[in-house]
Formats: sequence, structure tokens, C-alpha cells
Amino acid sequence: MFGTHGLMDSAYNLNSTGNVEMDKEVRLHADSIRNASLSSVADLFLAIFLWFFYLLSVSVLWTHSISAALAAIIVFPPFIVSWLGYLRHELWHNYIPIVPNRFFFNMVSNMLFSNPKIINFAHTTHHRHLHTEGDLEFFCKDYSKNSFKRKAQFLFELFFGNAAWEINFMARFIKSPQFSFWKQFMSVVIRIVMLLVVCYSVEFLYPGAGVPAIFVYVLSIWVGAVVTRQDQWIEHLGVLHPKDNLKNRILKTRSLPNTHWSNRIWNMINHNDSRSHYFHHAYPQINLRDVTEIPLPKEVPTTTIPQYLKILWNHWKTL
Repeated sequence: MFGTHGLMDSAYNLNSTGNVEMDKEVRLHADSIRNASLSSVADLFLAIFLWFFYLLSVSVLWTHSISAALAAIIVFPPFIVSWLGYLRHELWHNYIPIVPNRFFFNMVSNMLFSNPKIINFAHTTHHRHLHTEGDLEFFCKDYSKNSFKRKAQFLFELFFGNAAWEINFMARFIKSPQFSFWKQFMSVVIRIVMLLVVCYSVEFLYPGAGVPAIFVYVLSIWVGAVVTRQDQWIEHLGVLHPKDNLKNRILKTRSLPNTHWSNRIWNMINHNDSRSHYFHHAYPQINLRDVTEIPLPKEVPTTTIPQYLKILWNHWKTL
């Protein structure tokens, strides 16, 4: 089930997509693709800086006004945490040039208190087994057979986002041959040490803000995890076509183009992750996510935020 895996080949080199017409589009917009890849380097370092600056600022704010700090936690993490999650995904695919992608993939995962081993395993299945129960990012064990598990997974992830998914997945990962107790233990230790270093640094810079930093960190991760999971659900929730070939399953991927005001706001918060998500699955070897000049194929489903809310409710009723 878990198999071998690794980072995708570099997308910055503009490798062939395997599609003649798309290769023409890639050559036509080569400069836009390269510029988007280069700008992602600056985005990575800016996002890391903003995350630590945010933790320091809101922890200090907490010492003066808890209510104001809670308001800040509601407002900022959907943007900052989702940005780090987005960039971690780009690092997994080796989309970001110049920097060591694997090193920063592990670093950003640990910053989000997320296990990089789990993300690595699961995201491989997401691309290989998209829209089937083999996609471990979206389908729990015995998904088609156990209604209780489907509903429990849905509710757990609805309220706790990606954090809930990671806990659920760990229960499956433990039983895999690749699981190593020592490696997982050390992974947790690394994340705890990073958190303690952050809290100590905050305390050093502003005495009294170290302990509040723990609350700010945990609540911020929770808010960001919920928003990020909704973004992923927009793209794939309820899409199950196990009998189709991969090409047809990819065509079922939903995208969220900027055709509605709610879409534009959502895409701004989530860094355009869903705007043309079809391209990411159809041509994962090239980063086309920020290239707006290439139109989506007509057969690719698109949605709006109001329509997605109906999808969410209808999905719940089918579980």
C-alpha cells in the first residue's frame, strides 16, 4: 500500500508534459513559469519569517489582551499557515529552484508540527491513486464498507482539519512495514524541541510571553489546519471513480477559478492553490499553478464557494 516514493523530478526545468498541445503552451509561457518558480524562493523565506514574527507578536499581544490575541489568531493563521502548507507541498514536488527542497520540506513540516514521513507517504498515493480508495490523503480504511468510519473521519477533519487527518493516518502507518518507532519518536522530539526553542526565544525577547506562545502556536496550527483541509476538500471531496483510468480521474479534479467574488477571496487566502488545480494533477512535473494564461479544459469541473457549501452538505448526506 505504501510502496517506495520520493520527491518529484524538478519542475523548474520545464520538462515535457507528455502532451503536444500542452508542451506548446508551456513553451509559449516559459518565462511566466520560470518567474513564478523564482518568486517562490522569496515566498519561502518570507513565509518562514512571517510565521515566527507572527508568533512573537501575538504572544506579546496575549500578555496585554487575550481577546485581541484570539482575534488575531482567527484572522492571520488562515493566510500564514496555509502559505507554509502550500510551500511545503511545492517543496515535496521539488518546484522551488536554488534551495534544497528536501531539507526545507522537512523543516516546514516540523514548523507546522506535522510529520514529514507521513506527508511523504500519503502524498505519493494521492497522485498515483487519485479519486480511488488508494488515495490515503482522502479515504480512510474500509471507506466504502464502513459508514461510521466515513462519518467519523468527515466530522473529525471538519473540526480539526489536517491535524485530524494526520492522527487518523498514523493509526494506519503504524501497521506498515516502513514504520519505525525510533524514527517516529525522534520526529516528535524534533518538533517539540523546535517549539521549545521558539517559546524560549519569545520569552527571551519579551519576558512573560513564552508560555502564551504555546497557546498561540497550538491555536494557530488548529485554525490553519481547518482552513487548509477545506481548501483540499474543494478540490477532491466526494470524488470517487475507482474504475476510471488515471487520465479520466484527473479530469474529475475540481478547480476554483476567479469567476466569483467569493472564489477570489478564498484564493487570495489560500495562495491560489485551488484556482487551476487540474493542471497540477495532469502535469505534476511542471509547476503551472501560477500561470493564469493557460485556460482550463472545458471538461474540467469548476465550482464557487457557495456551490462548494452545497457539495459539503450533499457529501455529508451520502456518508
